[in-house]
Amino acid sequence: MAPGGGCMRIKVELRREVVRYVRHQCSLGERTEFFEQLERIKLDPITNSEATVDLELSRYILRFFRFGQKIAVFQFDPANDRVVIRLCRTTKRIERRRRATDEPP
Repeated sequence: MAPGGGCMRIKVELRREVVRYVRHQCSLGERTEFFEQLERIKLDPITNSEATVDLELSRYILRFFRFGQKIAVFQFDPANDRVVIRLCRTTKRIERRRRATDEPP
């Protein structure tokens, strides 16, 4: 909740790579689910996602949400009520990496 009892207005930024991925690597159903999940993220980024660490992307904790057999990794900036979707990828890659390193995705 924002001050005054209203809902928070989260701004969302999609990186170009994310737009290309969703447009060219996702089925119609996956695209629909991506945008449905994105609407949930806009309502409450923390509750509607999971934490992850990916040192290739950021030294800070990132968040992700699932859609189909894929995930979208994002950075949440609560000071500016902003979410930046950094990348999308299949969960199979995450599972391979998790088994190889025994660390979260």
